[in-house]
Amino acid sequence: MTTLRVRMPESGARPLLLKMGFGETVGELHDAVAKHLKLDADDFELRTSFPNRAYSDKAETLQQAGLTPNAALMLRRL
Repeated sequence: MTTLRVRMPESGARPLLLKMGFGETVGELHDAVAKHLKLDADDFELRTSFPNRAYSDKAETLQQAGLTPNAALMLRRL
């Protein structure tokens, strides 16, 4: 299991904490964030600050994306 902390700097809300399997995909992560925050999955992107990267390949697994064993992400509205 990986622990993902998703910050929303624009809103100042507390970070969203998610636990997901290494084999789950970036698309499933987007869907989980959208469900928890009541957003459309296409209205935001998930990024890391270091290294600066946007996670847009929704078929990539969390392990392939380097989001294991834990990661801090930022939500940026498009």
